[in-house]
Amino acid sequence: MRSKNSIFILSLIELLFLTSSAFALQSGDFIYTVSNDNATVTITGYTGSGGAVEIPDNIIGKPVVSIGTKAFYQITTVTSLTIPGSVTSFGQGVFQACTGLTSVTIMYGVTSIGAKMFYQCRSLESVNIPSSVTSIEPLAFLDCTSLTSVTIPSGVKYIGGRAFENCTGLTSVTIMDGVTIIDVHAFYGCTGLPSVTIPGSVTSISSGTFEDCTDLTSVTIMDGVKIIEGYTYYEHKKLSGGAFQNCHKLTSVTIPDSVTTIGDSAFSGCKGLTRITIPDSVTAIGTIGHNGGILSDPGESGGAFYGCGLTSVTIPDSVTIIGDYAFLGCGLTTAYFTGNAPKMGASVFCFACVSGAVTVYYLAESTGFTWPWWNGYRTSMQCPAQTVLGANNPNLENLRNFRDSRLAHSTIGRKVIQVYYNNADSINATLEQNPALRAVTRRMLEVIAPMMGKN
Repeated sequence: MRSKNSIFILSLIELLFLTSSAFALQSGDFIYTVSNDNATVTITGYTGSGGAVEIPDNIIGKPVVSIGTKAFYQITTVTSLTIPGSVTSFGQGVFQACTGLTSVTIMYGVTSIGAKMFYQCRSLESVNIPSSVTSIEPLAFLDCTSLTSVTIPSGVKYIGGRAFENCTGLTSVTIMDGVTIIDVHAFYGCTGLPSVTIPGSVTSISSGTFEDCTDLTSVTIMDGVKIIEGYTYYEHKKLSGGAFQNCHKLTSVTIPDSVTTIGDSAFSGCKGLTRITIPDSVTAIGTIGHNGGILSDPGESGGAFYGCGLTSVTIPDSVTIIGDYAFLGCGLTTAYFTGNAPKMGASVFCFACVSGAVTVYYLAESTGFTWPWWNGYRTSMQCPAQTVLGANNPNLENLRNFRDSRLAHSTIGRKVIQVYYNNADSINATLEQNPALRAVTRRMLEVIAPMMGKN
């Protein structure tokens, strides 16, 4: 017959076994808990000496499926990590401030890189992201200043806000086609990044995504991207700048025909940007009256291309809105419009323009423009072909159709139109002063124009 003491001890052991998930247990260097159904393990702490740490894929025969919040927080002795594919969830800040950590190997099977997972791991130089990962949560690699390169595989659909912010050592970022969301400030302040390609699977480049990437010189945006976002604010305070704001060394941007909107401050402060081709898919360049005067600095409160190095720009016929301060501070002298006059915001090209500082060129049949001034800008609609052929010559319409259907829809064609209108005044003057040249030009145009009308 059992004694009362032995019965009590056995009952206590049974109770401990049944409720083991409520207590922190230890196996080797790892502190862990067991799930309520006694099926899986969560690692909640580490007591080892550091160095190269391999997180086990099972403890006491149960799979390790989770690593808890701040499980390795500020353990500075860990130099490398291997995370098994059995782990499917992470608490916040799991490896935060592990300042001795230099490399991380994440095995296939891991589906998410948790929020603040490697935040402040300032010695981290390399990390592999397996194709099983579908999301990189916000602040995952914030302030990993030694990280030099990262490849984001096609399986990743979401890159969270500030995920790689202030990774100042990054010199190479590869974003594979398949990523659909790059959230606000994802690569903000990556000052060593020289170039980037945005895949077409990303439909919108979020506010501040590459803001203050001061070494960025080249950006390629693939077909499929629809919106290049501008700045955001809340309760009179700026939350983030434009997608590429203050990328001072940016000299080359490829914008595809899929883009419809270029947001406020999207390229503001890109001083090295001396030319830009705006495709004829774009309908809006910034917004009008978007902030109600909340922010007084044009560079902060609008200006899609504020302060860029542009001296001339061609606005395609698809554009219906040009927002406040869109090209202010660029030193712009000429603007070429290939369609009707769009709705214009405040100080689009210059602030309190000196008379004639900016000349707007537009096509003779365009509507909404006025001559010799429009919205405070000097205008010109001189057309040498019209001067030669006469305003009612049917061949003139053939030339116009060719210009609008062919020339205006290609980069080279738009440059031809720019040269044509930029030199219209001097061409007209020469033709007026030389009747023989004018007659020869007329005969030539009368032969060429019908052929162009057939194209």
